[in-house]
Amino acid sequence: HSFNQFIQVSGDYVYRIDHGDAYPRGIKFTRTDVCDPEFDYENAKDWERDPDTGDYTYTQASRPINKNIKSKILMEFPGKTGQNYTGCEIGGFEMAGDRAVVVGTSIDYTKGIDSNSATNIFVVTGTIDGTPVVKYLTSYKDPNTQPLLGAPQLVKVSDDKFVVIWDEGHYEEYEVEVYDPYWDYTWTDTYSTIVTTTKYVAIDSTGKTISDYYTLDTQVTDCKPVLCSDGFIRWFYNARLDKKVYDSPVYTHKAEINADTLKGSDGITYKFDYENALNLTDEAGVGGFIERL
Repeated sequence: HSFNQFIQVSGDYVYRIDHGDAYPRGIKFTRTDVCDPEFDYENAKDWERDPDTGDYTYTQASRPINKNIKSKILMEFPGKTGQNYTGCEIGGFEMAGDRAVVVGTSIDYTKGIDSNSATNIFVVTGTIDGTPVVKYLTSYKDPNTQPLLGAPQLVKVSDDKFVVIWDEGHYEEYEVEVYDPYWDYTWTDTYSTIVTTTKYVAIDSTGKTISDYYTLDTQVTDCKPVLCSDGFIRWFYNARLDKKVYDSPVYTHKAEINADTLKGSDGITYKFDYENALNLTDEAGVGGFIERL
């Protein structure tokens, strides 16, 4: 399987990142020529599917085949070939010239794939022809006491400056009084919620940190942060005003980080209209946005 894929275009090439559990079992970095290569139609072979029978045959290709493809394994995962669990989650991929910069979370592979080890934020960098380098931005040791780590986002500021953004959370219990009017009885239930804070740091194209670590009272979601023309990194997310109150109003927040000073802020931009909102849940999210220039 390829559990996650990322694509970037830089210069004359298209670059891809794949998260595989087999063939290969690891993070695969692939480079493909974006220009039309010279195709050898006479000798080109490919697997062709018969639309009537569904059978595949290795025969004369009916479409061009790009032969100018190279790949490199940036990080290998231990474990059996095809074992779905890899202990890794990729969050972001950018290019610095011909160098890949990939961020994610991973367990400590020196303890084995099935170990109950801590999870940390990593950055792996490398070129197609070079040796990849893995560095860790966090150093948690105990899986029982470490915070919950979300998959990091990666924002490119320049070829030698990137900002890695991720969430760290912990469970927090709270009590709620519940009243049953039929029995005229009140009791207390205990619930838990995940309270998160956002951490971020700037790195260079080799994965070296080039700033202090910062904390921002916001959330990271699947809405990829965007570097806007005014120099601010921005993203949006939805959250209840009070997670401990089920019918607490839901607001859309705008988070932003100054790409130069790395000063961050968070603010409410929109309140959901419950009267007109359909199928609204705690997981309702903002998919993304494009800056209007």
